Amino acid sequence: MHGYNILNLWVSGCIAVNKNKRTEVFWVLDDGYKIRYKSVPLAISEQNHFLPTSLHNHNEFEILVIYTGSCLVRIANEEYRAKGGDMIFVNPMEVHGITVDDAKPYRHRCICFDLSMIMTGRVSVRLKNECTGVIPIIKGETEHGRYLKDLFEKIFEEASCEGETSAMEITAYINLMFAYLLKNSLVDERRTNPK
Repeated sequence: MHGYNILNLWVSGCIAVNKNKRTEVFWVLDDGYKIRYKSVPLAISEQNHFLPTSLHNHNEFEILVIYTGSCLVRIANEEYRAKGGDMIFVNPMEVHGITVDDAKPYRHRCICFDLSMIMTGRVSVRLKNECTGVIPIIKGETEHGRYLKDLFEKIFEEASCEGETSAMEITAYINLMFAYLLKNSLVDERRTNPK
């Protein structure tokens, strides 16, 4: 559904939101893909073409890396432009969707994972309770973007191969990523991009 080849989402309800005197309706989706976990609570997908996703949410943390093309990303009530190299971070239960620009070929990779992967319980609880959030987009040409994309690639590679030590390495890379995000003030009480 919605272009994912691993994630299996089911509609569990509908919510109407009145924003600027305009009523928007979006579906609340259930994250039924958990039953597909192999060795760790993480799912991956790769798209070489992409249909727009309807606004939806799920309990898992989601990270996308755009490789080619560009898109308009809607997270919560904000819209962001993303292009090749950029990383998109979606906190648990944030309503989000993507509309791809048709003019160029498009490709992205995505990982979704349960917050239990983060070893610091305090961080995962704050993310789950929506007290804290990772900023929504990190530009690929920045030092942060390059470092985090490298960690993302390691997570994706290990999840793809399912080797003997993959679960340990995936957990280590996710925790290294969140340690970096925290250390560099990319996780905050509010969802705003740093200046």
